[in-house]
Order: sequence, then structure tokens, then C-alpha cells
Amino acid sequence: MSVEWLLKLLALNEAGRFDEVLREAKPIAEKRPRDYAVRLQVGRALVALGELKRAKTELDAAVKYSKGLAAWPWFYVAALHARSGEKAAMTAALNRALAIDPKIENAIRTSPWFAAQKVDDELEAGMNAL
Repeated sequence: MSVEWLLKLLALNEAGRFDEVLREAKPIAEKRPRDYAVRLQVGRALVALGELKRAKTELDAAVKYSKGLAAWPWFYVAALHARSGEKAAMTAALNRALAIDPKIENAIRTSPWFAAQKVDDELEAGMNAL
């Protein structure tokens, strides 16, 4: 299977077509249940739709199947916590993402998920700890 499915899910998420992400991802997830990229894209769409309980399941799976070594699952776990108003958990997830890939800092600073949370101080503390 090529990566065309992933590019399509990414494009749909970027376009805000979250229901389509869920529909398109379903057969892929059935064939690739341990693929963290599928679980990440589904979790990302669910966070945007406000389906936080389902999003948590998908994002936890994305972290697990990436063996915790990919930054983007942690980024969206942080977004889930931001959406739930769980600032300490959000900060922990952001710091984990930064520890894996410091280049994700710009995405964090410019993301609408974190704008209301005023993450600058937490990011500075996390970056200084690296």
C-alpha cells in the first residue's frame, strides 16, 4: 500500500474536512490497525470535531504504535488536553514533543490549539530542560 492514503488524510485534515477524514480512514484503519499515522490523523480529526473521548483513544494508540518516538502524536495529545482545559497535561505532552523534535516549537507557538493557553513560559522551561 502506498502513502497516497496518508497524503489524502493529511490534506482532508488541513482543509477542515474532518468527517471525510473519519470516513476515508475507516477502511485503512481496518487494514492497518497498528499504524500510528492512521490513528494520528483520526485522532486529529476527532479533536477538531470535539469528540474528545474517541480522540484520546486514537491518540493514545498513535503514541503507543509510534513507540513514543514521534513528536506529532504528542502535539495532538497536547491539543486534546488544551481543548479539555488540562493545562498541566498539555504542558507535559508539549514538552515530550519538544524533547523528541525541537523543530516542532514553531508549530506549537503558531497553533490555535495553544494560543489561548499562553504556552510561552512553559515552552521556555521545556526548551531549557533539553
